[in-house]
Amino acid sequence: MIKKGFISITMIVVIALVAITFFLIVNQGKSSPSSMNEVAFQESFEYIVNPYMGAVAPAKYRTRQVDGSLVTASYTWRDIELEKGVYDFRQVENDNNFFYWTNEMNNNYVFIFQMDVPKLTWEIGYDQMDIPLWLYEELRQEAITTYTILLEEAVKEKDRNKIRSYTNSLYKIQNDEEIIEDFNEKGNITADIPGVGTFYRYYLETKDGAEIRGGFSPNYSSKLVIDYHRKIMETLAERYDNEVTYAVIMGSLGHWGEMHTHYIQGREESGRYPVKEIAQQYENVYAEVFENVIISSRYPREVAKENNFGLHSHSFGDHFSIYDLYLDHIQNGYTDYYTKDKHPGMPEFWRNAPSGGEFLYTGDQRYLKDENIESTIKQAEDTHLTWFNEVWYGLDEETEKNQNYFFSKIGYRFVLDKARYSPWTSPTGPINIELYMRNTGTAPFYKEWEIRALLIDENNEVKASSKLGNINELKEKDEKIYKGDILLPRNFQSGVYTLKIGIFDPEKDSPRIKLAINKPTQDFLYNLGEITIR
Repeated sequence: MIKKGFISITMIVVIALVAITFFLIVNQGKSSPSSMNEVAFQESFEYIVNPYMGAVAPAKYRTRQVDGSLVTASYTWRDIELEKGVYDFRQVENDNNFFYWTNEMNNNYVFIFQMDVPKLTWEIGYDQMDIPLWLYEELRQEAITTYTILLEEAVKEKDRNKIRSYTNSLYKIQNDEEIIEDFNEKGNITADIPGVGTFYRYYLETKDGAEIRGGFSPNYSSKLVIDYHRKIMETLAERYDNEVTYAVIMGSLGHWGEMHTHYIQGREESGRYPVKEIAQQYENVYAEVFENVIISSRYPREVAKENNFGLHSHSFGDHFSIYDLYLDHIQNGYTDYYTKDKHPGMPEFWRNAPSGGEFLYTGDQRYLKDENIESTIKQAEDTHLTWFNEVWYGLDEETEKNQNYFFSKIGYRFVLDKARYSPWTSPTGPINIELYMRNTGTAPFYKEWEIRALLIDENNEVKASSKLGNINELKEKDEKIYKGDILLPRNFQSGVYTLKIGIFDPEKDSPRIKLAINKPTQDFLYNLGEITIR
């Protein structure tokens, strides 16, 4: 008789052998974690040129102070639609070297549409306007009609004050050339053409001496301007709502399109900044016509909050402007200084869209001096900066060095600290990969680009690949481990292959982002090591 104990031992041995065999079959070709190769990389602190971040240079020049992938251009209404209904981009694109930057240099555009750009001149008149003359004339005819009707009603009511006021307004509208001439001869601050707009002049003390500038601010409340503005924005979107454009600045309103009319202080003047319900008719158009590019607003607005716009500040360097105004407005909302309208805050807007900016005064180097540069970088960190208009003239050795240092800190900066991978596998087995990464920059990356691992043969041909994750998952000041496997196709050939990784633009199916590591790359791919398939 066979003892029960002997049977039990035999069964245990058989089960163990089956389990071991099953384990070997399932894990055929796999490397154990302890046998994975590990390669470490050293972080680089140099400025890196990468897509959609960093230094923004003026497109009107074919030179840059700092290497980069972005340029900025300003378009006025008069530039584009000199003749009513005829939209001609040839001259403005030529002035801004459009094809040079987008085709030859592979840069992306940041552009703003403006209706009022103050000119560095004493003489202010028709030639200094940034709306086309045909629109000015239509505004004038509209105003004549409006004030004629008002005057007739005042006469019927026998209201002497209104009769006097409307008669005076009609005189200014019908004799605008005389009003403009008197404005220039006397050096007045403003010349208002009722219902049409306001010619203005201002004096400003700068570090280079006194400036005299002026321009024309149209009547933003006119339905004519609102309707024509929509048409030209639709035309701009047809041309630029595509891959050549990185961001559209929500301009249109105010001096330089900066959402203020600081140099027109009279509350009754026609060119004053419009109240909220009027301004929204300009702002909302941006969200309606631009679908494929980032839109950036200077101030938090309802349309910006609802549609995940980016924000930008024109006051970098100045502590009060950044912390007591800009960041406070973002966090808590604010009341507009000019119109007294209330606007919402946009806390953590930068999680969905980029933050940008420029220094308080163009060309001002104070904030790049040794004694101020760390404070300037702190502002970049606190505002989660992605892009910034470079200082493009007048730099000395100190400020040039510090500007490069500043740009080495902003935007996304992806560091690969180490990688672990299977050094060998069988033709049927997977290749295990682990990437240990950090984002040491001030902002995330806002596109869903892919981290891919590639297996490359001796002829530099990709034989197998795998997506390890999306790089936008790696937020600023954060770290993440990306894990994945390369699954080999059937009948994969044995041999020695090179394992590389890269961050791919899925639309172009090509790697485009440089890592902040001391490992040179010409093709945006990084060599991890060799893998043997046996």
